[in-house]
Amino acid sequence: MHRLWVLGACIALVYPLSAIRAQSDADRLAIEVAATRAMLGHQYNKGSISIDPVEGAEGHAPSNPGVGNLRSAIHTEALAKTLSASVRRYSDVTRCTNDRTQCAMSGTSAHLVLSAPTIRGDTASVTATIYQNSPSKRQLVDYETVLLKLVRRIGGWTVVKEVQLGIS
Repeated sequence: MHRLWVLGACIALVYPLSAIRAQSDADRLAIEVAATRAMLGHQYNKGSISIDPVEGAEGHAPSNPGVGNLRSAIHTEALAKTLSASVRRYSDVTRCTNDRTQCAMSGTSAHLVLSAPTIRGDTASVTATIYQNSPSKRQLVDYETVLLKLVRRIGGWTVVKEVQLGIS
């Protein structure tokens, strides 16, 4: 139910909290889809991808998996389904030696960790890290962390700027 309040010369439209939350959930999903698609452009080899259900740290490189809040299962599954990805934790897609000095990815070509989006009106930002097996022997898993700036356009959310925060 929408209510229109007239306060002097100001008009305020009050929306029920459920409508605001539904819009922000849809925006969040659209932002994360756009961010993930942008990061897949950094992928060495095309193939299967996995999305971490735990949010990464905003503005940090690498956006370490498993340190943030757990996304809702419904939201994470919707994100994965939209991207034809699986939902897996970083620890589930890496195989390490006994002393954990050497780890390699297994069962996925790329693993993505996304921070919670920061939304301010028609602009948003999200920190995304892509992990993938390295083409060199120096280390087995490479990462790249990018701060993505997005704007809302008629067709949806679009990445307009990428700032590299770290790369291995």
